Amino acid sequence: MQPGAPMGGMGGMQPMGGMGGGGGMQPGAPMGGMGGMGGMRPMGGMAPMGGMGGGMGQPMGGMGSVPMGGGMGGGEAAAVPDAPPPEQDVCCTPADEMLANMGLGPPPDGASCRPPVPPPPLASLAPPPGETSLRVAVLTTSDRAAAGVYADASGAEVQRCLREYAASGAGAGWRLELAASEVVPDDADAISEVLARWADGGVANLVLTTGGTGLSPRDVTPEATLAVVERTLPGLPELLLGEALRHEPLAALSRAAAGVRGKCLIVNLPGRPRAVTQNMGALMPLLAHAVRELED
Repeated sequence: MQPGAPMGGMGGMQPMGGMGGGGGMQPGAPMGGMGGMGGMRPMGGMAPMGGMGGGMGQPMGGMGSVPMGGGMGGGEAAAVPDAPPPEQDVCCTPADEMLANMGLGPPPDGASCRPPVPPPPLASLAPPPGETSLRVAVLTTSDRAAAGVYADASGAEVQRCLREYAASGAGAGWRLELAASEVVPDDADAISEVLARWADGGVANLVLTTGGTGLSPRDVTPEATLAVVERTLPGLPELLLGEALRHEPLAALSRAAAGVRGKCLIVNLPGRPRAVTQNMGALMPLLAHAVRELED
């Protein structure tokens, strides 16, 4: 055979990881496995592979790094598939949609506002046994509502929440009486006077105020409340704040207070009707328990 002529058998095979055969090795010719054929022109047959070891000058990795063409046939190496795209952020809700869910902006096109996260486990709190008498007075503190600039929507929302809860299975043990309601300006003395009168006169064993809990210089409901209570109840404002923050980040600016005067529980609620609804959802499962403890 002429040097360089293609052949079968042991010679003439393209560099491979097999047993390799005769013929003198040509300097620089690639080889693999136990030996390769030097001086032979590449031919069809087995595709180049790395075998157990790479050929001279051939890169190798692991068991063999030269791409294989599939099966025993020659030809081009199979294309390497594209790498998968990197994982996206796990949190997945676009910022504009998140703001929409918190009520801070319209939902993006084609998206609907998802319902809020389910309420805390207080919703499953069992009421105390027997019936509980709840005599409730609602005090709205607002300069403009007191002046007749707009109707008292937040006080009405407090009463609506109480009636609906009392009519539900969760409030089946309530004997609810809406004993009094009043609207006063954002004046600390006026607020304190009403709170003390209702508590000391036995008008109510639960007073719920709405409004005046923010940072405005005219927001003085917490100061007026703390001026009349005999014992503070910090756990309730903390509970209501935690619930409100799930819906409205600005709720962190609330200064609401709660406490007890005699046998009357006094709790501050925010002034926006929507925030009232959210706070009442967390507060109402505790009211019968609180009033029962005050009666003991």
